[in-house]
Amino acid sequence: GDALRVVVHLDLDAFYAQVEAVRRGLPQHEPLAVQQWDAVIAVNYAARARGVTRHLRVPQVLAMCPEIRLVHVDTIPLEPRPDDGDAVLSAAQIPQAGRRERSKVSLAVYREASEKIMDLLADESRA
Repeated sequence: GDALRVVVHLDLDAFYAQVEAVRRGLPQHEPLAVQQWDAVIAVNYAARARGVTRHLRVPQVLAMCPEIRLVHVDTIPLEPRPDDGDAVLSAAQIPQAGRRERSKVSLAVYREASEKIMDLLADESRA
């Protein structure tokens, strides 16, 4: 039965930052942090090397590392716009994307990336 069963724990360090770097075609050596509202929630290795850590506020991060690329997590407007319904929007698409009172966070992009990784692991484990 389960004698051949193997359980694997895989911790993907700075996952959100890695997803955003791949999604945006950014080089690994460029400092990058993912923000949710005014807080940093993921930091790549290049930013860590400059002292940036999770849970810092955006102004602190900018003071420590002015060249950092800050990427806000995608959001969903709480009040649908007539032209796009309740579509997921990136922070660059609408002015209120980074405003907590007008939107909620969408983790869809990270879930999709996670599913791709799980599919790859499942495929490799059958090989």
